[in-house]
Amino acid sequence: MLRESDVIINILKPLKNRFDLLLIDGHGVLHPRRCGLASYIGVITDSPTIGVAKNILCGSVKADHFIDVDGVINGFKMIKEEKKPIYISVGHKINLINAISIVKQLVKPKERIPEPLRLADIYSKALANSVP
Repeated sequence: MLRESDVIINILKPLKNRFDLLLIDGHGVLHPRRCGLASYIGVITDSPTIGVAKNILCGSVKADHFIDVDGVINGFKMIKEEKKPIYISVGHKINLINAISIVKQLVKPKERIPEPLRLADIYSKALANSVP
């Protein structure tokens, strides 16, 4: 089990509406164990997931920005303008090309992080700062 997985799973349990896709702030198969947080949550919830990470943990970035791990393409390095890259990988029930396309659509023009993850980060920090 991964350290953040219990929190995520407990948040998802009471949802009344089923979601189509989860973006996870972490790796999917682009992970030294080939099963990062996005993969783990996807398998546990049997849902499509995409891993979006801020740092690379393994593999080598090719000239076309795809990331090779032991001869297998497991991720993609996305760079926007002069910003730091993000690393996209399959979590569960989605292919890499679709994951890249979805993430690109969710990143606002002057931002680096997909909007749902960016907002979740902002709101969680605000909430954490408001707790006495």
